[in-house]
Amino acid sequence: MFRSTKSSTKRSEDVKKSAGKVLDTKKDTATRAKHLRLFLDNSETGEIQQFFDAYYSHIYYIVYEHFINTEQNLRQKGAHKAQREEFEAVLYLVEKILIYLPEALSQKWQYHSILRLLCKLLHPGNSWKLLKREAMRLFILWYSSLQDQAEDEIHAIFATLVPGFSSPYPNLGLTALATQSQDPADGPVTAAPILPIIPPPAAERWKNNGNDITRAFNDVLLELMVSQVVLVEWRDEKQDKQKKAFSFLLQKYKTYYIPAIFPSFKWDMSLYKPSLELPEVRKFRPNFIDTGDGTKKMDPMLACRVVVIKWIAQYTHITRNGLNTTLEDHHNTSALLNISGSAQGINDRLEHGLGEEGAKNSVEGKDRKSVV
Repeated sequence: MFRSTKSSTKRSEDVKKSAGKVLDTKKDTATRAKHLRLFLDNSETGEIQQFFDAYYSHIYYIVYEHFINTEQNLRQKGAHKAQREEFEAVLYLVEKILIYLPEALSQKWQYHSILRLLCKLLHPGNSWKLLKREAMRLFILWYSSLQDQAEDEIHAIFATLVPGFSSPYPNLGLTALATQSQDPADGPVTAAPILPIIPPPAAERWKNNGNDITRAFNDVLLELMVSQVVLVEWRDEKQDKQKKAFSFLLQKYKTYYIPAIFPSFKWDMSLYKPSLELPEVRKFRPNFIDTGDGTKKMDPMLACRVVVIKWIAQYTHITRNGLNTTLEDHHNTSALLNISGSAQGINDRLEHGLGEEGAKNSVEGKDRKSVV
């Protein structure tokens, strides 16, 4: 008993020391970031919230400066194991800002700075295996806090998170980042171009298959929409705001992705008020589309339809014990509501390819009409 009390007291003192070193402006950025990590790893949620509320400007300065320094180090030395681990540690700190400061983020605090940082992570030239999923996860955390405060450039990024989908806003979105160039008309002083941080290795480029990547990252996006909103630590009405954030993400997915995945989608249909009339006879549509060079390829939207239908079935299916899974009933939804499998599973599927399985399994799903 006495040993436990002594250990708790020592831990409390260590946490206070780390917090003090985080705020010590005489120390370099890397040291302050190191102690910020120690503070986060050894503090309770309430302590972290109080610390972030009191010193959010200091914390963001430390994390952003550390991100820039680590990025430069990564570009100079290459994406070796030591550099990648250092960069992952920075992304951990970025994640904590997005989790513990939703009220400030919802008011567009550090809007342009965070946007530029996330654009670097989401650049299409980055490795999809090493960085793409984590970049999408951080963006979803930020986007779910911004909600209606987000501008067109943010909506365009969400609409192009999945490779193979076009932006509804001209010259905006991730596809525009890949073709970004310096305009002489902007004058001699312009922002530095946004470039990839971790380019894909040669082996990854060789295994790149457009259809497989489209399906896999559509799978990732749907999973992240559910698993990330419950991580955000809102101060008041936490569960209600988490539900509102998910509703916002779902509505944006229906706006930007559903029309492309289900081109003949009937918006007047509902799972909760189904039409009992017999459907009209449907015409057969080929599963291949023209590529523009005289050849044909499998329609990537077929596999995406399977992904969406399975995702919906996950939440409309009643388990054998008669209990439905809801967001408020379970706090550990990162594991419980994992629709697509782990990040490693996604990487394995991307690396080895999905083959024609998605196309074969899409026959049943391609004619389904009703989505939440």
